[in-house]
Amino acid sequence: QLDGMSRTELRERWQLLRKTYTARFADHGYLFNDLHVVMLLSNSCGADDSSSSSFSSSSSSAELDKFTSTLREYTGQEYDANNNKTDGSSSSYSYLRQINRDYGERLAGAVVHFDQGEFERVVDALYPIKYELVRIGGSNAQRDLYAQMLLQAALRSPLPEHNRLGLALLNERVALKPTSRLTERIRARFASKHILDD
Repeated sequence: QLDGMSRTELRERWQLLRKTYTARFADHGYLFNDLHVVMLLSNSCGADDSSSSSFSSSSSSAELDKFTSTLREYTGQEYDANNNKTDGSSSSYSYLRQINRDYGERLAGAVVHFDQGEFERVVDALYPIKYELVRIGGSNAQRDLYAQMLLQAALRSPLPEHNRLGLALLNERVALKPTSRLTERIRARFASKHILDD
């Protein structure tokens, strides 16, 4: 439960939010917001369980298909040297569009792969851009979600090299946040795994 809410009540709230955002799928611009919509539409927000080789083709979420399709259309818009769309209309969002182009599909994929338990794919998506995420906006605390996602994915990945990376990330987090109860909970969760005993 969360603040006295049952799982059923939480699911109903997620579903209401999903219905609200389906009418605004084309309102792209700020990647940090778009990623929250991906979280909303992903399996953790009430979609049926399924697996897919591509984050945008999950049969459990037609809304996710539609949203990622509009995101690709948004990032694919061409501009001329004067920052005008090639169809003649002007735009002030070229920087935001570039951020979406650079990070949007990678981060959206990481969110959905995490929900589907494809932890090695999460590591492959997030680790190369670990120190670039400041560009997507949000506060340090808000972006910490992706640091947590990378850490847990690395520890839960079936690949030993990812497990070693996870241990290094966990030690780094302990050093940076020695009094964090969240970090201690993560450490305690994986304390029984051999990778923490090496």
